[in-house]
Amino acid sequence: LEMLREGIRIARELGDVQVEMRGLNNLGSNLGSRFETRERLACAQEALDRSAELGVARSQGAGLANGLASALVAAGRLEEARARLDAAPAGEDLSGARRQVLVAQMAALEGDWETSRGALEEFTRLLPRETSTRVEYMSHYYARLLGLLFEPGERWTEAARVILEAEQEVRMVSHVRFSASTGSATAMVVWRLRRRAEPGDRELADTLAEPLVSVLEGGDWPVSPLGRLSGETALAFLEEDPERAAEYWDRALPLAERAGGLSLVECLFGAFWNALGTADTGRARDLLRRCEAVLAGFDLYVVRQLVAEMRAALGPDSAAAPPAGLTPREVEVLVEVARGSSNRQVGEALFISGKTVSVHLSNAMGKLGVRNRTAAVARARELGLV
Repeated sequence: LEMLREGIRIARELGDVQVEMRGLNNLGSNLGSRFETRERLACAQEALDRSAELGVARSQGAGLANGLASALVAAGRLEEARARLDAAPAGEDLSGARRQVLVAQMAALEGDWETSRGALEEFTRLLPRETSTRVEYMSHYYARLLGLLFEPGERWTEAARVILEAEQEVRMVSHVRFSASTGSATAMVVWRLRRRAEPGDRELADTLAEPLVSVLEGGDWPVSPLGRLSGETALAFLEEDPERAAEYWDRALPLAERAGGLSLVECLFGAFWNALGTADTGRARDLLRRCEAVLAGFDLYVVRQLVAEMRAALGPDSAAAPPAGLTPREVEVLVEVARGSSNRQVGEALFISGKTVSVHLSNAMGKLGVRNRTAAVARARELGLV
């Protein structure tokens, strides 16, 4: 890091704008790989400010804004990321295409599949395959993978085929530069297929796992904290022996705590299922509680879905507190409303007055951020409450 900072200082003294901008970008990437999020964001902001100061914002501002937005997405700050992108509109060039990938990823995390697919279509319009380098399509493949991994309907076979296509086109699995960023998502697809175990799932999972294991066990895997987290998480999802997988999760979780955001949710989710696999329900409940704590400040569709899946696996005896600050009584009211009951019928079922039901329902709607009972039921279903 000190060498990068010194290089930036020298470039600034010499007036070499391109080298200075490249240095700031590389410094930000290195800070991100060390989980120094605040410093990374500050570095990205410095690069944006310097581009304006040096009069190169028009040519470089959109790309730098993309970098800052990407860092904010990794931290789970999607609204800030979107605001940054809106403040520095991109044209119909490489920066504009890369921005569409960011839009697609954010939309997928929020469960907005239509917007995500539309952004990917816009990417291909801006960067047609026949006139673009294959490497530029790596991020496009990853955004498609993210959508298929979390979209309703268990679209994991499609996700696996996207990975295989990307491997053939850009070596997304076997090239360490790419697999270090996408390996844990690929490994989760393998894990999903093996758990589902429908005809053909095992063979497809093994086809994906083989090149990923090979690159993970190679000698050039990144040794940064981010690289170690990605590697341990991928190996944990790939390992079929619960005891050995637990060792990987034990190494991954402290790193994930430092990383925060989606990386932490992913690790808590994987470690939760490993705990259930070893019949350690106490640890599973603790991991669920920790994941719910993340959800409280990181309310995204993807996180809600993973938490709901964990709750369902523990069943009605789960000791975890309801999400979104809901009280147990408010959850009971939502369950009855989901059955189509009127306030009077809910009151009869719970032995409370219809007026009290109305109060509980109003409080629940406020906590869930919705305005009517239909939306409240839909939100409760997303959270796995009904």
